[in-house]
Amino acid sequence: MENLLEAKNPVLFYHNGIGDRMLAMPTVRALSSLFPGRLKIFCQPGDRELFYYDLHLGGVYETDIRRGSEEWTFDARAVAEAVGECDLFISLAPWFSEDLSEFMSQYPAAETLGFFRAFKHARAFKDETTHSIDGVFEALEWFDPTLRLDDFVYPLHLPRENVEDARSLRAKVTDPFRVLVIHTESFPHKMWPVERYVSVLDKFFERHPDHVAFVVDVEDRGLNTGKYGAHVIPCPRLPLATAFALIGEADLFLGIDSCMLHAADFFRVPGVGLFGPTDWFVSGFRLSTHRHLFNGRSITNLDEASVLSALESLVAETRKSLAKTA
Repeated sequence: MENLLEAKNPVLFYHNGIGDRMLAMPTVRALSSLFPGRLKIFCQPGDRELFYYDLHLGGVYETDIRRGSEEWTFDARAVAEAVGECDLFISLAPWFSEDLSEFMSQYPAAETLGFFRAFKHARAFKDETTHSIDGVFEALEWFDPTLRLDDFVYPLHLPRENVEDARSLRAKVTDPFRVLVIHTESFPHKMWPVERYVSVLDKFFERHPDHVAFVVDVEDRGLNTGKYGAHVIPCPRLPLATAFALIGEADLFLGIDSCMLHAADFFRVPGVGLFGPTDWFVSGFRLSTHRHLFNGRSITNLDEASVLSALESLVAETRKSLAKTA
């Protein structure tokens, strides 16, 4: 195939954590525009509504993709049978596995593109310090180097019922109150102690009584136990799409390295991101007004005063912006 854009049955695969899948969305959107109505995607169950709800695709095939002891696994032959014909296979995944190799073996004549030597067209990320949004988007140079990231970076188009549920929650907070959304859950090495959130929130609400906080953790971790706990509204076990939509309704965000931080970024919600050993320059805010706080040894080394100062500086900055547009 002399021109990859001539592919009649292109198939795309990208899988990693939920947040990583979100960061790949500008690239997926661009590819769907290059192959309108032809691009087929296979992905994790639930991703069709969460990520690909509004794209003009040739098909979305959901399959169980699991993290094994050493690599991601899926039923490659079953996926190939469901997907059908493929003359171009694109993998944006930052990993390779036996099952990906098995899937590719079902299409020996297809052109294959990815970030490992096993692909006919292989390339590496240009720079390990590049933000993930940009790093994945670089793959589009295979097709059209004139494509602009800014044309494809916009919030997720979420199901209407989830958006309506989020707006109903937000409507419980009336003017002049402003909404801060908080997310604290992840792997242990990414989490900041609950008692420090409580301390910061008490000081923050004492100085800014016109704010309330929604907490979008899966479990209620007790962030409403402080002196100003009445300002904190736990929202445990929200559907993921509703949590994303609620973030989109917020004025500020505070949280750790997670898909919730990325949702705030895509919705252009000003936010404070707390980072320990993970790389903020790769997976932190990229699009919205933000503050990053980080400690390469441990996130627990971040002090309360710095988090409070970062939040307050965002409040001041966003109020100035609102005043200018009023």
